[in-house]
Amino acid sequence: MKSTWTTLQRRIGGEMGVAAQRRRRIALVIVVFLVLVLTLIDPTGRPQAVSSGQVGIAFFAALLTGGAIIFGLSFSSATLWPSLREINEYVGVSDWVTVASLGTLALAVGVLVNLDSMVSFGSTVVIFGDLMGLVSFLRILSLASPDRRKVVLAQRLGEEFTLAATHSERPTLVEHGSRGVLHRFITEFESSLTRSDSTTLRELVGEVEQATSSLRSRDRGLHAGGSPLHLPTELAFDLLHRLAQRALNGGLDPRGAVDLQTQIADGLIGSAVNISKGANDSQAAAILGRLSLHLAWTASTAWTMAARNSLESTTARSLIVSSGDLRGRILRSVDPDPSGLFSLDEQLVRPISTPLGCLTWLRCFVEFHGAPMTVAYYPTFQLLSGERYKYNIWDGAPILAQLRFHLYSSPSNTDEAVATRTAFGSASDFDRTFLALSVGLIATLRDARLRSPTTLGLPDLSDEPRRLAYELWSFATHRYFDTAIEGLETLARYSSQRLPNDLWCQSGVSLSQIAAPGPPIIDPISRMSALGLAIALRLAPLDPFDSPTELHGFLSRLDPSYLNTIRLLTDRILPNATAKAPVDAIIEQLCILHEMPSSGTFTL
Repeated sequence: MKSTWTTLQRRIGGEMGVAAQRRRRIALVIVVFLVLVLTLIDPTGRPQAVSSGQVGIAFFAALLTGGAIIFGLSFSSATLWPSLREINEYVGVSDWVTVASLGTLALAVGVLVNLDSMVSFGSTVVIFGDLMGLVSFLRILSLASPDRRKVVLAQRLGEEFTLAATHSERPTLVEHGSRGVLHRFITEFESSLTRSDSTTLRELVGEVEQATSSLRSRDRGLHAGGSPLHLPTELAFDLLHRLAQRALNGGLDPRGAVDLQTQIADGLIGSAVNISKGANDSQAAAILGRLSLHLAWTASTAWTMAARNSLESTTARSLIVSSGDLRGRILRSVDPDPSGLFSLDEQLVRPISTPLGCLTWLRCFVEFHGAPMTVAYYPTFQLLSGERYKYNIWDGAPILAQLRFHLYSSPSNTDEAVATRTAFGSASDFDRTFLALSVGLIATLRDARLRSPTTLGLPDLSDEPRRLAYELWSFATHRYFDTAIEGLETLARYSSQRLPNDLWCQSGVSLSQIAAPGPPIIDPISRMSALGLAIALRLAPLDPFDSPTELHGFLSRLDPSYLNTIRLLTDRILPNATAKAPVDAIIEQLCILHEMPSSGTFTL
């Protein structure tokens, strides 16, 4: 019985949208014309026509009254989604009211002028309008159900996504979100955020999720040629950012905000996995990278606001924990050989398998100190070398230095290592890329001048110096130059223009194809103070007994104004120094690396 009713609903519902409405109206015109021809050829007797017309008009009035009552109880005229336009396109009220009114007028005119053919035409059209009204009434009744309304509106969104893809190779939210269906949808989402209406917000997010899910079966990637999956991906990021802003402003219940954040993030992770099945690795990585970056930004912002007493600890803790859990889920989806226990619904398909995809995701994952970042180097090592990393960074293992050794000094012949060398190029290109990675990490570290609130109760975000040293250690041990002069040459070379086929530039192109609000993708050349500190980090002594001569030589040769910008950055992200001179202060602050065990016990 349930399946029969579902089938009937589907047939009654049909497709909604401008194209379906246009086809329906063309069909109505053709039917009315045929009725007119038939009544002119063989008109019905006048008494019978008038009687049937009267019954039809009474039925028409009953349907109209019933539909108005259901509509008034189920919908609000102030609601933008679904608006009267979406409801009318699906229900077809204007169509059947127009047809029935036309029949009524034709019947009245026929009686007035004593024209039997007009009376017959009018009564027939009224009855036809009543049949349309019955279908429309059942549609209105079905829309009163939240589940059915969700299905119908998801279909409408899906049609809009598909229509946008047919008019543009890469439709964007900037282009389509300021008008029409998407504008009304986004406005309703924003209005629900203002009201803190978690129920409506879940329904709206669910509609996007359902529309995207139906599109996945027909499209496997954000490829050129107009993929309908591109627009819902940007829409999901837009909703995620609006949600984060509202939650950070304290305008949402923490539990509701976390549930919605998880719902949207799960949908994006699912999109990345499905896109990767179509061999579009870089675009799947771009989605995961953008999502990782936004989650880290949300957690970092929540921590900063809580430390400044501008956000309740309960809300901050919920956002930080939720963002960390979701980043952990992304990490497990990327890891070729994940450890630990998994839920049954976690995907077994790995969305990233190429060096370009790995870099596209990693450069976003390591930014913002709102969640642990160093753990990302473990799957990176295996993705790029084809071998699982056996050591522990917390114990001082120089994972990036060992990765470089496996790829170039003692070259591994695994398929992954060969592909990595082909993609990165020479060892100097590899070094340049990971220098850029360290710039992003350093520039977005938390403000060390703020104290982590004890009410958060999050050990991973404590002020313990070794935890900060842990985040810096992998790059500090990536030492491909040893002297101050080589450091200055590295700084000069990095300031030159990159080649178009540079892997870092390719990853930037992949990320730029998804316009997402929130933290921007910034090139390291725009973070010159972090670049100088990243080079200084590789010259800093790793052991308390090592001499800082080369570090001192590098810093002392820098332009004083440039050195002061580096000093301002170290004062923000590293513990305070007692020394007053910029060179001595930076050297003292980089001594935080001594909190980690020496890497000398690990052989390359």
